[in-house]
Amino acid sequence: MRKGFFLCLFFLVSFFIFGQNDDVIRELITGGTGAAALSAYEEFRLGVHAYNRFAYNEAILAFERSLSFRPGVSIILDWLGKAYYRSGFEDTALRQWRSAMDIYGRNSGAGMLLGSRIETIANRRFLLPVANDGVRYVEAGRYPGKYGEIVLYRQPSSVLPNKDGSVWVIAYGSNEIVKVDVNGMVKDRKRGPLNGFDRPYDMARGIDGRLYLSEYRGGRVSVLNNNGDWLFYIGSKGIKDGQLVGPQNLTIDEDGYLYVVDYGNGRICKYDPDGVFIVSFGARSAFFPGILSPTGIAAVNGKVYVADNARKAIFMFDINGSYIGRLAAEGLMGPESIRFLSDGTLLVVDTNRILQIDVIPLLSANWGLSAVRRPAL
Repeated sequence: MRKGFFLCLFFLVSFFIFGQNDDVIRELITGGTGAAALSAYEEFRLGVHAYNRFAYNEAILAFERSLSFRPGVSIILDWLGKAYYRSGFEDTALRQWRSAMDIYGRNSGAGMLLGSRIETIANRRFLLPVANDGVRYVEAGRYPGKYGEIVLYRQPSSVLPNKDGSVWVIAYGSNEIVKVDVNGMVKDRKRGPLNGFDRPYDMARGIDGRLYLSEYRGGRVSVLNNNGDWLFYIGSKGIKDGQLVGPQNLTIDEDGYLYVVDYGNGRICKYDPDGVFIVSFGARSAFFPGILSPTGIAAVNGKVYVADNARKAIFMFDINGSYIGRLAAEGLMGPESIRFLSDGTLLVVDTNRILQIDVIPLLSANWGLSAVRRPAL
């Protein structure tokens, strides 16, 4: 009900602005005649067209130019805030809207509707615990796969850190896993048993130190010791229970159970630490639309989180595969890999950006509401 109410408010605000004819808008912006006033109107008109083409950065520039000719005009500030909001700059958008509301008049019709919009967005962002805004993720180093003509590995698809600061690089393109130290030097490489790995994709570490490596084309998971030496396989290629088609991301829960994103079968498969199949889940039901394109997966505190790239959502299940709800269903463009940090927040690779999601407010509130999100990179 609340979501529907807020959507109604949004469309009422839009109706108020678009419902005004061009002459009224021109009068609001220009306040009469003069070269500067007419330039303000023209830039505003260009900004609206850009906004409606979803060219939000272009719209921001046009509205800013319009304000330079006519500072403090409420309708320009209002639209500038909308363009900033659509571009992901919520703090800046709120500042523009508050300025516009003061100029509209808080008790006017436009001011009250704008105030409702501000309250809705501000409450959604700030009433719940928010991760430290001082934290930002920036590049601290890189592990190049090529030095001159020497190729160290090809098409890295995942990395797994070790306690000594080194990492295992899963090299999908060169069918191997490569251990790289903190200085970027290759210390070891493993290519599996005699038949080799078949397009390794992701790696997870079990609670006993063993490593689990998904093989996308092989339709299986290789179990390795903590040095990366091959031990045995889990699963085989197929559509039956426990079989896999295009396994991708992996995760381990607190009890050591392995969860595999079985991409080709559109499901999640659960195994015990020794590879015994337990259950698969993610199919469509009366209460769940079904997984379309499973990508990232993470398990913590008795829950399994699965990113669905096609549905642009992150779903929650219990450890038995029962559907719980959506962790995030709004604001995602195409979630892929997901990982929990030590503070309980969730890092999400979302197309060309990284988001940090605070899951605690959502888990203590109603299922299905969007958690607090902010760009981490």
